[in-house]
Amino acid sequence: MLTNAVIFHKALDIAETVRQLPEEGREIDPEDLAHISLYLSEHI
Repeated sequence: MLTNAVIFHKALDIAETVRQLPEEGREIDPEDLAHISLYLSEHI
């Protein structure tokens, strides 16, 4: 449960950052967003 809470908090932080970038005049490439993952999957 703690892990889920931490992941959820990180997701909120990332969402807030992504929301703020265009407000600061920075462009976001949707393909870059596709590479953001909160779950480690290299070992799978």
